[in-house]
Amino acid sequence: MARKNNKSKKKAQHAFILQREEEEQKKKELKQQRKVEKEENKWIDDLDDLEIDSEEHVFGLKKKIKKDKKNKKTKKEKKVIKKPESRVDAARRKKRERKARKHPVSYSKDVEM
Repeated sequence: MARKNNKSKKKAQHAFILQREEEEQKKKELKQQRKVEKEENKWIDDLDDLEIDSEEHVFGLKKKIKKDKKNKKTKKEKKVIKKPESRVDAARRKKRERKARKHPVSYSKDVEM
């Protein structure tokens, strides 16, 4: 009797695990499908304004629009946070400035040769 119970338990556990894996797989597929649809809709909206017959041109424009969007995002999101100047850096900067005052020709940027 004990063996039969164990076997039935194992079968039930195995079936439950398989069912859970299938559900997870379906969720992943739905998520991926939504992501693809969202991407397609995004490019369709951008290309509605442009009336071009050739598929190649449309494909090229998609790439260009995609790059432009990426560049815009990165430019907006990037904010350079300046760290306070360390003592060593300040000393180096001051030394450089003193040298530049003593020898203005060698340190000036707009020296004509």
